[in-house]
Amino acid sequence: LPLPKLTVNPICNSPTVRTSAVGEILIDAHSQVRTHLLNDPHHKLPQVVPEGVIVSEISVDKPALDRQLALGHSPYRYICLGKDFHTFVGLQFVGPDAQSARYYWFVIWDDSNQGKPDFCPKTASKHQLYQFALKEGASFEPKLTEIMRLTNGDGVAILSLGIHDLVLEFDQLSRGHRIALVGDAAHSMTPFSRRGACHAMIDALKLGKAIGERGPDDIVEDLEEDTQEMLKRGNEAVLKSRTANEERAARE
Repeated sequence: LPLPKLTVNPICNSPTVRTSAVGEILIDAHSQVRTHLLNDPHHKLPQVVPEGVIVSEISVDKPALDRQLALGHSPYRYICLGKDFHTFVGLQFVGPDAQSARYYWFVIWDDSNQGKPDFCPKTASKHQLYQFALKEGASFEPKLTEIMRLTNGDGVAILSLGIHDLVLEFDQLSRGHRIALVGDAAHSMTPFSRRGACHAMIDALKLGKAIGERGPDDIVEDLEEDTQEMLKRGNEAVLKSRTANEERAARE
């Protein structure tokens, strides 16, 4: 049987813009549909990860670009052992004349106050955020924090939503529907393990194979079996990603 016509609000600036989908199976990768499947629609998902985040971008000239490329051809990261503080620096793009480039960097630290209304970074000024980042990174070699010093605090912004992830149990979902959750809709995770996209592709490949091999008559039961396997695998990856920073720091 085809799905009833389902209308959802996409993420957009205008609340009047809507999209509709009609078909035998609805696949959700971005969580707009997930709320409709929860037995308790008031359950708060995803969960806030207790991490503070400061983000910035900066344009650099050719000499600074060369120094950054000597540290890493695209991204590089460094960890402050014993302080639960680390920084990630990434190359966004190189100018057409190769004489300049745009970089972004962010710092992450453990903070149990994340998600609370009075969480300090939400109320701090750009200058205060910038000074905090410089202070926490002061123990690193100067070449590793040059990109931060070049910023001068002008581009500093705060991710007010912080970092979230999602551990979703099969029993939290209603049954008997033709809707499949994949990717972030089922198991969004922190970027620390760098495996979120990999699991999303595994979800899609397994779901595509299942749909291709099975007929529409028993697809509901089969979708539930696939969902159980996916959530078990995804939840394990979510929990591992939460502690990936600490484990990597211990190895390094």
